Amino acid sequence: MAQQIKQELGMKQVQRLSPLQLQTIELLGLTQLELEERVKQELIDNPALEEGRDPAADADIDAESDEVLSDIDPQDYGASEVDDYGDDDDYGYSKSDRPVDPVGSYTAAGVTFAENLLQDLMMLDFPNERIKRLAVFMLGSLDDNGYLSRDENRLLADFLVDTGIDATHDDFLIALTMLQGLEPAGVAARDLAECLRLQIERKLDETGEDELWLDALDLVENPAWFAYFYQRQTDALLKATGWDTERYKQVSDIVRHLNPRPTNGYNEQGLARLGETITPDLVYDGETGSLSLTNGHLPDLRVSTEFKDLYENAASLKGESAKSQKEAMDYARKKLDAANQFIEALKQRGQTMLNVMHSIIRFQPEFFRTGDDATLRPMTQEQVAAEAGCDNSTVSRMASSKYIQTDFGILPIRDFFTEGIARKDGSEVSSRYVKQLIAAYIDAEDPASPLSDQQLCDKLTSEGLVIARRTVNKYREQMGLLPARDRKHQKS
Repeated sequence: MAQQIKQELGMKQVQRLSPLQLQTIELLGLTQLELEERVKQELIDNPALEEGRDPAADADIDAESDEVLSDIDPQDYGASEVDDYGDDDDYGYSKSDRPVDPVGSYTAAGVTFAENLLQDLMMLDFPNERIKRLAVFMLGSLDDNGYLSRDENRLLADFLVDTGIDATHDDFLIALTMLQGLEPAGVAARDLAECLRLQIERKLDETGEDELWLDALDLVENPAWFAYFYQRQTDALLKATGWDTERYKQVSDIVRHLNPRPTNGYNEQGLARLGETITPDLVYDGETGSLSLTNGHLPDLRVSTEFKDLYENAASLKGESAKSQKEAMDYARKKLDAANQFIEALKQRGQTMLNVMHSIIRFQPEFFRTGDDATLRPMTQEQVAAEAGCDNSTVSRMASSKYIQTDFGILPIRDFFTEGIARKDGSEVSSRYVKQLIAAYIDAEDPASPLSDQQLCDKLTSEGLVIARRTVNKYREQMGLLPARDRKHQKS
């Protein structure tokens, strides 16, 4: 029977974000460095926006500028709700009695991996602004290993929500190619095989064709061959490739000495490098329980009084002269609206960051009191989003490449999000703490007889943890630590 096609009228509720909300979301995802560049560009593009404080806003600052969560008891974060995160200036940045470095930066463990890449990315020639913004967005989506593991369709959908720009598959491929051309080779790969392929291709570009390296390229580009190699099915691989044992050894040595994680050389989250300087986004004082935003190198912003006068004068004209001024009036109105919206978006960005960070502090009171990693509770972005009353994606953007200055140093905010590992007594510890135990075991092992993943698992079990060998394997790999057989070779 043929299907009947019919139309029906219906109503449904659809939530649409306002331009202000979209811009706030976009600014929230920016790092401190990116935000500073964005403010500079906005000052260039919009003559209705200028540096300087708004006199009207200054009139209210004296009464509000010291409200920085001082009503929170640092010993009991869950005792009461905080309704006011401070609204101290044009941006929502609160003022604290804590001394702030005059240049707006603190010496810390390092700069973000993403910030290093961003500096190199901004030196490239982009085909258009759409590709440039997409590439920056994709850079912010790299995981802790430096991989672009997110699904392309979901990434482009989020990009549309964040920016209002509808990017295509071809746009994605162009931006991806530009990202993958950065250092270190292998960054922005979508899987391990692609990561290795990018490194081999970079080597061939630098040194010219080499038979062994070309064979290594064939190995990682052929899914079946690479599966045999990864699973150590040597006989099957030799049969499939036609290589002899010596050829296999030479090619496998090349592949095994490649870097499976582009973030190696950074810390375990791939975020910091020693000896660099970063600017924290927030400051927390454990003694007073105060939380505030730093403004880095951001200037104060206000709407230009000249543009206000231009609009008011154009609006007051009558007759023919008013018609001739309509274009100028429309232009001035558009720029004034954009300036006001940008200032408000910056303010809401700050308020959101304070809100989310306060929720994180509520989840981790012992850590912010002692600084002991062992006290970190398992915590997910979904839990913080529910506590803060916002969307999970908002928490994700806020935590991405952001830092907080604490009594124990400057820390990446994303480090606070960890999965839980159960103890035999029913309690839980964070995966970060378990990783530290694994690293300590490996550091103290006998170089001549490195600990296998099963032996590491047994040690953790003896500590009262309920953990599987495959989980130990996953954590070891996330930290960039080699398996036992390769550590023995490396240390010998």
